[in-house]
Amino acid sequence: MNTMHLCQLTDVPTRVTATSAKLLDYVIVQEGTEVESGIIPHNISDHDIVYCKLRVDLFNTSFSRIYDQKRIEEKVSYLVNSLYNIFDKHMPITTSRVTKPKAPWLTGVIKIMIAEREKALVKFRRTKLQRHLDFYRQMRNLIKQAIKREKKAYFAHAFDNNSPKDMWKILKANKFISERKNTIPEILKNPQELNRYFIESIPQHEPPQSLLNFYKNNKRVDSEFNFEEINDLLVYKTICEITTNAKGGDGLSIKLIKLCCPHIKP
Repeated sequence: MNTMHLCQLTDVPTRVTATSAKLLDYVIVQEGTEVESGIIPHNISDHDIVYCKLRVDLFNTSFSRIYDQKRIEEKVSYLVNSLYNIFDKHMPITTSRVTKPKAPWLTGVIKIMIAEREKALVKFRRTKLQRHLDFYRQMRNLIKQAIKREKKAYFAHAFDNNSPKDMWKILKANKFISERKNTIPEILKNPQELNRYFIESIPQHEPPQSLLNFYKNNKRVDSEFNFEEINDLLVYKTICEITTNAKGGDGLSIKLIKLCCPHIKP
């Protein structure tokens, strides 16, 4: 661990019996990482629960600097860039290539048959005997038939035991239906420009005073529209009630924002 600049934090036994006390569960972190760790005794088993609290950069970022920004665009930009820097450091986006989707109809028996088929192919390539080739072909045909039966049974069970919504998810997960990729045209990707266009496209026109007096003196509702002060609790409650997974123009999802609440409060 010293070579890799790692350190072990747990310093008390984590498995205690009537005759022994041993340290079996470790918390290993990089040197210099701010981590609080410990154990939680319980009566469920003879292994104590090991926990750790990682103080990431989220706690050390001064979000109060948002107040130093003069324009609302600058405030949003500071918040978004701060969160992106934190997530890019601790949870960077990685891409992986999946050549084939997972096949849930490949049972344990079929996987054993596939292994035997590969062994038969290797054996034929080594011996070049006709009987070994015939055995390989026999295994290959048996596996094709078995996969066809299991695949049919899998989807028959899925159709009979799932709602239409879940069935569509199964079909998409197994790549039978291609997902549509909806992209926003470049000209529409800047919400500020769109907002500015609609504001400036409306001609400036002052309504006549007589019309204003008419609407003022002929109200059809008793209630009036008023602005109310908000607090941190109301903002946090509103964020928690958002269920959509759609991302805004800044690219932040509501899931990331919820993970940072309430620590991103200025």
